[in-house]
Amino acid sequence: MNFFLWIFINFLGMAFTYNTLKAYKIPLKFYRFCSRYFIINNGVFQIEHHDLSLPEWGTNILWTLQYAMIHYYFGNVYSRFNNWIDLLYLPIFLYSSIAFGVVGEIKGIQSSCSKRSKWSWKAWLAYGSATVAVIALLTYNIFENDLGRYYLGMGSIVLAFYSLIYMKFFYPIPYHVHHWFIGYMLAFMFPVNDIVNNVMYTILYGIFMQGCIAYGCFTQIT
Repeated sequence: MNFFLWIFINFLGMAFTYNTLKAYKIPLKFYRFCSRYFIINNGVFQIEHHDLSLPEWGTNILWTLQYAMIHYYFGNVYSRFNNWIDLLYLPIFLYSSIAFGVVGEIKGIQSSCSKRSKWSWKAWLAYGSATVAVIALLTYNIFENDLGRYYLGMGSIVLAFYSLIYMKFFYPIPYHVHHWFIGYMLAFMFPVNDIVNNVMYTILYGIFMQGCIAYGCFTQIT
């Protein structure tokens, strides 16, 4: 992919996500059953987000673009997504960002940083399924695309990072790993130009984008 096209797509992702988070409030007075499953405020469904000041937005956009430039080279973006047919991945990227925000509004899901004893069955299902899916796809890459050596290098960095998350899972350590950073780091693990890797990459990059626009990407861990 051309570098400037990659930057344009990131701007498009930021604009699309921002517009969806800020502009779309769905009245649910005619769909009261939704309040059983989703967090509803004053009869309105809206994906949670922080209101940033104009200077904060400027800083946030610059940080997002810097992270995008890193992924362009180290995420192997420069050597894939070069055909017109690859535009089919664009809606996956855009709507995975929104879908992640919607899933985050399901009651019982807001427990990713809690001790496992406090997890609801919905949290176990969501995070357990996501973990199994990622492990299965990483295994696919090891055997199908011979990425064993690559994972020993890049994977050791990602595994060290994820060890922090699982320490939080087992012990009441007071820190929170932001989901934008989780998606961003995991996307590095799918660098091959095939359908499986490209779909996973766009989904994970969409999660990264949602976190950046909804909460800001100023810090990785708080």
